[in-house]
Amino acid sequence: MGRNLYFFKTGTKLFIEFNINTLSLAEFEVNVNEMQGSLAAVCQLPGYKIFHAGGYDSFLAIWHIIDLNNHTIKFYKMFRGRSITCAT
Repeated sequence: MGRNLYFFKTGTKLFIEFNINTLSLAEFEVNVNEMQGSLAAVCQLPGYKIFHAGGYDSFLAIWHIIDLNNHTIKFYKMFRGRSITCAT
């Protein structure tokens, strides 16, 4: 599993990968429906995937599983709205 950091650039649909070895950023435009906020819950999953939920910006009530191999996204509607969360 990678040891990079991942997040959405606030107010955009850009998914960012921060490489901790080279201290460089890579940006990927992904097929999310809404502009992304900040402070979402994010963690890595097996299979080189990312879980990304909620965020603060009109209280986003959606979560995604992002495949880091090809930057495709599966969307899931939240059963309960989340607003401000943090990564662990």
